[in-house]
Amino acid sequence: MKPRDKEQSLTLKLALLCSFFFILSRTNIVLANLKDEDSSFSYVKEDRILFRVLSDTYTQSELSHFSLYLQDFKCMYPQSLFLDTLLSKRKEFLEIQKKKIKKEVNEKDRELFDLFKTLIKINKYTQAQPVQVASELYLAMKDAAKISNCKKVFAGTFDRTFKNLVRTEVYFQKRFQGKTFLISEQELKNAMKTMPGLSKEEVRKKEENKRKESAIDLFISSVKKQVAHEDFY
Repeated sequence: MKPRDKEQSLTLKLALLCSFFFILSRTNIVLANLKDEDSSFSYVKEDRILFRVLSDTYTQSELSHFSLYLQDFKCMYPQSLFLDTLLSKRKEFLEIQKKKIKKEVNEKDRELFDLFKTLIKINKYTQAQPVQVASELYLAMKDAAKISNCKKVFAGTFDRTFKNLVRTEVYFQKRFQGKTFLISEQELKNAMKTMPGLSKEEVRKKEENKRKESAIDLFISSVKKQVAHEDFY
């Protein structure tokens, strides 16, 4: 084959390869080779690329596995401010474990994927912040895991995913669990007029929680805008 012909052939192959990856990224359906560690049996599983946050791409099966981490973390630390804020009275994140891979997604699917995307964005944002985690906290959570039998994926040690969740929780606690949201006596008097039947302390607590929730919502909205992403669904 002449050098010119070889060059044209290589160019054609590269063009076809680029086209293949473009089509793959548009369809978002990928095939993953999985192998059972306890046997020589191998099989192919269908998966879906859902979105990219910063430089990391996430598939539906990865989010399903991540949801197990969230369950274990919530089991170890039921009073988690981070997870309570995003998952309060919402069990949708558990549904991803039952969802089948399909080409078309409905509005409920989008809401679920968006929920995970927000969780991951906040997780990534807090990893870039100067957060110190006391070793005693890991020991306390490890003891809690034993007592509460938290073992969806937790095997006695904190891997990077667990540590990132802990760092995010510590960041939330330091940023939002303080005296920043105290209200003045005049504000308390005005609020009590709108809540007849409640004690002074009950009204104070409600108003301070309302302020804290508003600040957290504003923070989440800001992070969602700051952290870049690209959707594939």
